[in-house]
Amino acid sequence: MATGYTEDGSVVPTIEGLCHLLRVCEKTLWNWSKRYPAFERVLGRLKRLQKQMLISKGLDGKYNSTIAKLLLSCNHDMNEKQEYEVGGNVTVEIVNYAGNKGKTPT
Repeated sequence: MATGYTEDGSVVPTIEGLCHLLRVCEKTLWNWSKRYPAFERVLGRLKRLQKQMLISKGLDGKYNSTIAKLLLSCNHDMNEKQEYEVGGNVTVEIVNYAGNKGKTPT
């Protein structure tokens, strides 16, 4: 990884922070990652480090848990999941109202 990356005051490593350090736009980073496998590994390492820091520091209270949760859901596909169990018989009725010329039934 680029030396001095976290010395710029960043709390957590980000793609945007690396862009700033290297003085390039984000699209350039993604192009480099396609062209150079080693650079693709750098970006992968950055994302893994970011994820690990958000989880551990979000849990121990060093990071705002709401912000950590937002970044984890946006950048790492970690979303809350709710499961529901439905018991008994469930009937679903599908009604086509196209014949009502846009009117809803009363």
